[in-house]
Amino acid sequence: MDISRAFRILGNPTRLKILQLLLKGPHCVGKLAEKLNTNQPAITQHLRVLEALNLVKGERSGVRVHYAIDTEGLQALKEELQKFLSGLEIQEEACEDLDKCQE
Repeated sequence: MDISRAFRILGNPTRLKILQLLLKGPHCVGKLAEKLNTNQPAITQHLRVLEALNLVKGERSGVRVHYAIDTEGLQALKEELQKFLSGLEIQEEACEDLDKCQE
């Protein structure tokens, strides 16, 4: 999983709200649109983006599609984020000479 792509996708507040709602249970597009006070085509587009990142999955039930969290995809994202964060080093001391710090 491309972590920079994940950050871009999850940087959208509407997508984060969709994920928060789906963590509570499956929703259809209409209910998501209603709860987020937006239109169905916009929600559908956001869901497509989240599906491409394997964070949500849809299951057809009659004429409706109910979306839920893709637990495997969410776990993969969590593992990638942990790898990314474990690779970051926090500097203990502030740099006195900015020219030397930028080298």
